[in-house]
Amino acid sequence: MNRTLSQSCPSNLADGSLFGFHPNPNPRCPVGMNMRTLFDGELVAAQNAMEQSLASTSLADLLARMNELIASHESGEVEEQKTVDLGKGSPETLS
Repeated sequence: MNRTLSQSCPSNLADGSLFGFHPNPNPRCPVGMNMRTLFDGELVAAQNAMEQSLASTSLADLLARMNELIASHESGEVEEQKTVDLGKGSPETLS
């Protein structure tokens, strides 16, 4: 069976959401009382994108990538890089 990450790593959050907010923000704080409303749409979109990515990535895919990385590092072909996916289809290297 070719399990995906979403099948192998079930959410351990009770409500199924990846991101959380302070449960009792100060109602007199104009910033704190609006954080959930401000970020809800963006965080739902981010969680959905992550779940779609996990659903299409198998443990076998990750194992193959890890073996490639190990081989590259052992052969000296690749310098250590940190990358981030900016949602543009390919990861960007951080400096």
